[in-house]
Amino acid sequence: MFSPAKGELDKFIAERGLWLSDLEEDDFENIRDSEGMNRKYRQYLQVFGKWSHDKPFEFDQVLWRNTASGFTYPLHFIDFEGARPALPFLAGKHPYAQVAFQFSHHILDEAGQVSHANEFIDLTPGSDPSIEFLRSLKKALCAEGKGQGTVFMWSPYENTMLNDLRSGLLEMKVAGNAPGDADDLIAFVDTLTTRKNRNVVVHRGERAMVDLYALAGRYFFHPDTQGRSSIKVVLPAVMKSSKWLKDFYSKPVYGAANGIPSKNFPFDDSEGMVWWIAEKGGAVNPYKLLPPVFADIEQGDLEGGDQGEDGGLIREGGAATTAYARMQFTDVPDSVREATRKALLRYCELDTLAMVMIYQAWTHWADSGQP
Repeated sequence: MFSPAKGELDKFIAERGLWLSDLEEDDFENIRDSEGMNRKYRQYLQVFGKWSHDKPFEFDQVLWRNTASGFTYPLHFIDFEGARPALPFLAGKHPYAQVAFQFSHHILDEAGQVSHANEFIDLTPGSDPSIEFLRSLKKALCAEGKGQGTVFMWSPYENTMLNDLRSGLLEMKVAGNAPGDADDLIAFVDTLTTRKNRNVVVHRGERAMVDLYALAGRYFFHPDTQGRSSIKVVLPAVMKSSKWLKDFYSKPVYGAANGIPSKNFPFDDSEGMVWWIAEKGGAVNPYKLLPPVFADIEQGDLEGGDQGEDGGLIREGGAATTAYARMQFTDVPDSVREATRKALLRYCELDTLAMVMIYQAWTHWADSGQP
């Protein structure tokens, strides 16, 4: 947690001790800056449990309002799933080559209307769906009337995947086996991505994706997250604290005939999906409302997506990656294959809906001045 300047740690331990209880508020210097909560400030909040205006959590309404003023409607929320198999499933692929096989896409328009607009999944054994993935994503984000608008991701994973696919297309061009629309797909990727060379930005597309994970780290701190910014811990914390989300999503509006359009919900015979269900002073984590992807593996053992200390994304071992690997074997029964496909579609759709919910809560807090 506490991170004194380089070279000061041994001296600090010798003079003050090893325990967090030994820390004092003066040990945390320069903990605020113009971009919101830096790492030291989040550590300060974790140690002393003090936040602005005696509220139960910290949210920088002013910075969020200023940032959101630069967004363009309609807003697009996307989530990808992919795999980097050490032993490629296809001939001609090198180890750890990126395979993109799934995305989900929600849209929020200026009137506040939400829809699960598009999705893609391909688990076919013996094929690489990455090119078709890009084509489908391009069609979704560049649709007539919706070809503009800010695009959101949660964590740098989506940016990394698109840049990897771009590199793959360039390699195919050199090898002479690129698809006919390779240049169009590369140009599309360039509009969405940011690329760096030794932490220096060398390219930023005119529609470069906005990372809500990074904004959560700067603008939002809730004790229930224990300092983490994974969407799976931020969502229940936001739901617990947002009366607006409680009032709206405690009704069966999601997937209902006259409610929010959905491609995979409700998954039972109910009228619509209820996402806000009371539990212990808050709400049930929506991810716990979904059945597991696999009957033989605990869902908690599969969940990934947290950020490592060095900023690298921990994605290996996730349910989608495991599912993709399993589905590459041709002896998987059709019933298992279909059940896996449906489960992955639900989880990926919930990922982009979670982004929408968090965005809605933050915007309501900023507009109303109250949590």
